[in-house]
Formats: sequence, structure tokens, C-alpha cells
Amino acid sequence: MNERKTPGRTAASPPSLRIADQVDQVNRIVYGLGFSAGLNPAQWAALRYLARAEGAGCTVSALAHHQGVTAPTASETVSALVRKDLLVRSPSSSDRRSHRLSLTQAGIDLLDADPLHQVATAIETLSTDQRSHLGAALDLLAGQLRERRRTGRRRG
Repeated sequence: MNERKTPGRTAASPPSLRIADQVDQVNRIVYGLGFSAGLNPAQWAALRYLARAEGAGCTVSALAHHQGVTAPTASETVSALVRKDLLVRSPSSSDRRSHRLSLTQAGIDLLDADPLHQVATAIETLSTDQRSHLGAALDLLAGQLRERRRTGRRRG
């Protein structure tokens, strides 16, 4: 019996496609949560990153690299956060072309309302083993997807 090829289908197995669909559904829910407090998901991600970054990591270029976007895209995100008084730009003491980014007190305070806390709370309902396995699996998945994006492989 000949199996009909559906447009857009890959050689992935049905169980893998079901899991991919679940990952997509979780992604859509988390993305939707990111439209809160007058911010969009990229702005929330920038605030989170800059709250953790130190030294050389507190620049537009470092943010762009971390988020996997172009410098102009990261710069637009930073400009929006500066306009909202959540970030400040300060001239770098070591490089005149660069600016150090830091959160304002309002930016720090806003992170208490980070919508990602809802995701973390849901994850906390999992057992320790489930959290461990989920974390390890997501690390592997993210690594493989980053590598595919880096090398331009889209399928297979």
C-alpha cells in the first residue's frame, strides 16, 4: 500500500510529531503570557537577560547574541525599554562606541510581575524527577534546534 505524502511532512514519527505539537502549544501559551504590563515577549526576555548579565554582557550586542536577533532588532527593544524608564544606557568606560545597559528600579520592580513566574509555578507542580527529565530534554532540544538554525538545516 502506498502512503500518501502530505505537503510539509517530514520523516518524523507520529509520536515525535505529537510531542512537537505539544511543544508548540506550550510555546504559544508562554508567548501569549508575554504580552503583559505594557511589554511584549522580547522586552520581557531583555529585562530577564539584563537582570542576570554582568559586565560585558550588559550591551546591545550581547543582548542580540543571547536572543539570536540582529543588533538593530535588539536596539529597538532596548530603546522601547529606555522610553518606558525600565532601562538606562550609560557610556562604556572602555569603548566609546558601546553603552552599558542597566535596569532602573522600575525595571527591577517589574520583574516581580514577570509572566514567566506563572510557567515556573506550573513546573513546580511536577515531581523532582519530572522537572529534572524535562529540563534535560529541553536543554537537548534547544541545543539541537540552535545547531540546526546555525547550520541552516531545517528538516530531517
